[in-house]
Amino acid sequence: MQVSQPYYQQIPQELVQKNREGGFVKKFYRSQVKYGAYVSPHHSSSDTNREEYLGRIVNEDDNVYYNKKWGFFRFTIKDSYTQLNNVYTLNSQGSQEFCSLCYGNIWLLHDLYHSTKFSSVLENLLPFEADTLHVLLAYKLTTGENTFVNVDSWFQRSYAQILYPHAAVSSGSISAFLKKLGENSIREKFFDIYHDYLKEDKESDVLICNNILIDSTGAQNDIKIPITRVSNHNGLVNNEFRVIYVVDHERNLPIYMNQVPGNVVDISTLKYIINLLIMRKIKVKCCVLDAGYYSDNNLEFLDQIDINYLVRMCNNRSLYKYLIEKESIDLNEETKYRILYRQRYLHCKKIVLNNDKRTHYAYIVLDFDKQTIDRNSIYAKYTKQEDISKKSLYMGKFILYSNYDIEESEVLNFYYTREHIEQVFDVAKNNGSMLPLRTHRMESTMGHLLLSFIATILSLQLNNRLKDTKYCATSALRIMNNLQVHVNNNNDDTTMSPLMPSEKELAIILNLNLDSPVKVDLSKEYTNEYLNKLKTKRNKGRPKGRNNRPFSFSNDTVNENIDDKNPLSNNENLNKSSLRRGRPKGSLNKVKKDNLTKFSLSNNPKRKRGRPKGSLNKPKSHNDKDNILLNNSKHKRGRPIGSKNKPKV
Repeated sequence: MQVSQPYYQQIPQELVQKNREGGFVKKFYRSQVKYGAYVSPHHSSSDTNREEYLGRIVNEDDNVYYNKKWGFFRFTIKDSYTQLNNVYTLNSQGSQEFCSLCYGNIWLLHDLYHSTKFSSVLENLLPFEADTLHVLLAYKLTTGENTFVNVDSWFQRSYAQILYPHAAVSSGSISAFLKKLGENSIREKFFDIYHDYLKEDKESDVLICNNILIDSTGAQNDIKIPITRVSNHNGLVNNEFRVIYVVDHERNLPIYMNQVPGNVVDISTLKYIINLLIMRKIKVKCCVLDAGYYSDNNLEFLDQIDINYLVRMCNNRSLYKYLIEKESIDLNEETKYRILYRQRYLHCKKIVLNNDKRTHYAYIVLDFDKQTIDRNSIYAKYTKQEDISKKSLYMGKFILYSNYDIEESEVLNFYYTREHIEQVFDVAKNNGSMLPLRTHRMESTMGHLLLSFIATILSLQLNNRLKDTKYCATSALRIMNNLQVHVNNNNDDTTMSPLMPSEKELAIILNLNLDSPVKVDLSKEYTNEYLNKLKTKRNKGRPKGRNNRPFSFSNDTVNENIDDKNPLSNNENLNKSSLRRGRPKGSLNKVKKDNLTKFSLSNNPKRKRGRPKGSLNKPKSHNDKDNILLNNSKHKRGRPIGSKNKPKV
């Protein structure tokens, strides 16, 4: 399958059809890399466009060039420009004969894509960048990192380079990919394809969801984008925006995602999200909401569109206070309200509220464990008996409000399915690496959120396949990471490392076929994105040795006569090379012979001790030298004249 060039422009027809008579191709080095440029004949002194920059010389014999704008192309003076494919393969004499690649976790994800048929969603979303999307998702799920700094080195030692050979993993390519993924058209296209994937009846236009969960989480950041605002959520003040997830409880998968500014509270987002679901032809039968979405307007809106709901009532409502004071007096004493929930006994009382439009139901729940905690906090905060008696009526009690009848024994089990969306957020932040945000623009931020959303879907699908086992998605990927495949290029064969007991058990549970159908070819393959990283930095000073020679894709510039074991035999080869020390041949910047004989360091490599030859600062003889020392000294030898310190006779 040939992949088109997603990040490179087509060569303009003006340059392709340009008539070039005469001229030549100039070849030169920059930072030890060989480049080329076409030089046209000089017609006049005012001709400023005399040179056409071609780019890096990939294959000098085949006249293949590469630049960032047009990718790979072939240029000759006779035939002009000819654009090549995105991948240009070269035969390398020094290719690896043996290597080990991380195999187990990549093959597990590859099998997950095809067994769940989710690969069709990814391939239809971005047909030409599907390999890049597969690789970035695998990198997020297997490493848990939310930055793509090390994705290139991970890709080189992973089996992903064989499964997805056309992936663009350079830094610039990933940035461009995230910006493209964050476009509104791409996001809308993904949700259209994904909702068609979730439909049980493929011919139907409506996606039916029996029970959905809606909640939001804060994405703290200081990015200068329009949706970052100061948020006061549950008493915490941060710069953030809110990420809203809609989760289908029966499918155990998120079905929709959106974001709102940080200063928008949850109570004002419910109508917005429900209307978006209706526009996407998603039929919702029931939804479970937190207390942050409770308001009279929201509940009336759900009643009008005939959606059942179960929501926790806020404790600052007048209806809440009325029900607690009037209807919960006998709740603590009577045993007929006793229910069992998660091996704990609680009391629950159902109250029917008849309105003109529709009948509603309130469920007053008494939790004895919470009652003890509330009693301790009230005794620590209040000292007057009147205050304690008022507050003690509300200890350990909360109210669930619904527009359809539910049994008292099932209402808590149904409401606490809302915990599942908290687990989805936990998977999105850890396995999907949604937070912290490390982007700087709106488009790349939206692309990062969508990529984390897709990674969350894959992680939850793997958890669904591992249900009722002792493994989860994180542990399965960690265990399968130890499985490696050894590649032998000469025999065109692959050898897998021995399976551990946990790896065998996972392979049986997931029904994995660990035999790879892909034949390995380790011939050196350069992509447009990979060539951007091949530029080497020039070291300070003159280059030394064979490793710092001008780089070229052709083998003509490499000196094959260099002997590593006998460096002294390489002097003749080094003198013949283009990296000879000193001035090049033909240089007019030479030193005169007279100055060369006087000041050349090659004649006297080390200065001898004493005065140099010809110095006038020398004593004439040894006696003169002694006289000079005696005359210049302060005291002569012996005792000074007049000294009384004479030896006794």
